[in-house]
Amino acid sequence: MFILIVDADPDSRSRLKTVLAAVENRPRIRQCSSVQQALAVAEDPGGFTHLFVNSSIGDEGITEIAAYLQSRAKSPAAKLIVCLNTNNQKSESVAAMYLGGIDGFISEPFSTVSMMQLMDTLAKQVMSADERKARMRSAAGFLIQSAIKHLDQAAVIVGNGAETGGYPMRTLRSISKTLQSLEHELPDTLINMLIDQFAAAPPPKDRGNGKKRQQKEKVLHPGVELRLIMKQRGIQLEKLLEKVHLAAEELSNILDGKAPVTAPIAEALARSIGRPPSYWLSAQKRFDQELDKQKKRDAKRSA
Repeated sequence: MFILIVDADPDSRSRLKTVLAAVENRPRIRQCSSVQQALAVAEDPGGFTHLFVNSSIGDEGITEIAAYLQSRAKSPAAKLIVCLNTNNQKSESVAAMYLGGIDGFISEPFSTVSMMQLMDTLAKQVMSADERKARMRSAAGFLIQSAIKHLDQAAVIVGNGAETGGYPMRTLRSISKTLQSLEHELPDTLINMLIDQFAAAPPPKDRGNGKKRQQKEKVLHPGVELRLIMKQRGIQLEKLLEKVHLAAEELSNILDGKAPVTAPIAEALARSIGRPPSYWLSAQKRFDQELDKQKKRDAKRSA
């Protein structure tokens, strides 16, 4: 077994080497402190079986090493393991690394038990193309939900007249950078899934605690929203009728907010406008809920 350790901290390298030596039978272990040194060592004709990279190297460095390993036909079985330090144990960081092609993780304090479990798991791990695609889909889906969550937090904080401190935007920039670095690898179906999740996300909830709140935005009927989209894009009614295959009166009632958007209509709008069915159905649900609340408020006033 040929193991390469990439870590700028010599003490951390020493601790990892000690545990590996206790777990494996006479492993060949080499050490380096940078990505450039690691790539140079990777050119060794003998290759290596396991590469341990400390997360302090940074996402870009880890992604570069992962891409290099995946491109090497002479060493397809090499496993890439990231040693997580305290600053990189957030779920977003782990998901981003999974997207980059990481095979496993371990964190300090290193122990013989955790190392044996990791090495045993890696030895049994044979990932097919479909399994890798499913893992990427899951990790990317988590990242996009995290992005939506941080947008929600930023909207609530700003809506209550406070400063965000830049934290949500820093996280968003990190997530966006990860997805952008993988734009050539992610299949179209995955990109569409991410777009659907963004489009179907509900609006941020107002969670202010007694602070001044922004004026509540009026909830529009999805048909009224559709009319606005048509105006923005310059879509003629006749052209839309040809695409959605609805009767003129039926579409007119929807545009006027007099008829609901049902599942079949949402499917038709998705094909013609581009937003997923879940977007239109969520908009209809929010409108119905707001309408029901308004009716209850009116009933209380008249009582």
